[in-house]
Amino acid sequence: MFKKMAKPLRVEFNTKDVLVGIDRSSKELITKFENALRDSIDFTFTKSQEYVPVDTGHLKRRGDLKKISNREYEITYDTPYAVSVEFGTAEMVAAHGEHSVTHPVKNWEAKRKRGGYGNQQMPFLRPAVELGKKKFNELVKKP
Repeated sequence: MFKKMAKPLRVEFNTKDVLVGIDRSSKELITKFENALRDSIDFTFTKSQEYVPVDTGHLKRRGDLKKISNREYEITYDTPYAVSVEFGTAEMVAAHGEHSVTHPVKNWEAKRKRGGYGNQQMPFLRPAVELGKKKFNELVKKP
């Protein structure tokens, strides 16, 4: 018997329509935008790898950053439980309430060993995306 696999946790960064209407002769502006996007996406993926809770290491190893074009990227964590780790399960959220997504849970391994947190959310991608947005804004504003 085959079990239905859960969808992977995926964030898509699609900015291909952002520069529509910009004079194509402004190559410097377009290049600056694309470089800032690439650097902030790299930063976001690195942060998500730092924040991802590690038990066996499988979830961390299944993280992937894919460049689709100069203005499209995708970060994926392809395990059946990635979404449950990021968002928790309905039962745990109902029992314990939501946690801030701006501060990833640290020392997850120690909490697990103490019998804690099972399927309570342990955001790692959302905090990384928020930091990545800030990084992008900083890079775009640089002269």
